[in-house]
Amino acid sequence: MEPELKPDPAPDRGFTLIELLVVISVLAVLSVGATLAVSGRGTDSAASDRAWFETQFRALQDLAMQGRNSKGLSITPEGLGFARRTGEGWDIGNPVRRWQGDVTIANMRPRAGPDEPQIVLLANGQTTAFDIRFSGNRGASQSCRSDGWTGLKCGGQ
Repeated sequence: MEPELKPDPAPDRGFTLIELLVVISVLAVLSVGATLAVSGRGTDSAASDRAWFETQFRALQDLAMQGRNSKGLSITPEGLGFARRTGEGWDIGNPVRRWQGDVTIANMRPRAGPDEPQIVLLANGQTTAFDIRFSGNRGASQSCRSDGWTGLKCGGQ
């Protein structure tokens, strides 16, 4: 006697666990993107520029001390660029990031030449004395300064 073939029972209606996980993952990615887009609109450009400058300054100062080689920061109204010391002089790169607000450089020692960065970070931890003011779109201002000996001091005003 041969086994009798029965028609398949009615297929299950609904979603599989994999389908639900995929949908939840896509919704999570979209909500994170939307949150970041909305939260970035109200930020103060002065605070953002100051925080980014402070991070780059401290990282480059650490690199100069660890590598025992002078580094530099080229500050222009357009943006911030990095410089490295070579046998022939300074190699200054193009600005790696544009400022979001206005930047004013004050109390800066005169540069020895046009190919020298405004801020020089030495291997012993000393830097060029400077005072930089960041003006934002909300009227607030931030600043970073160094006397060359005591380190970087940043804050709002």
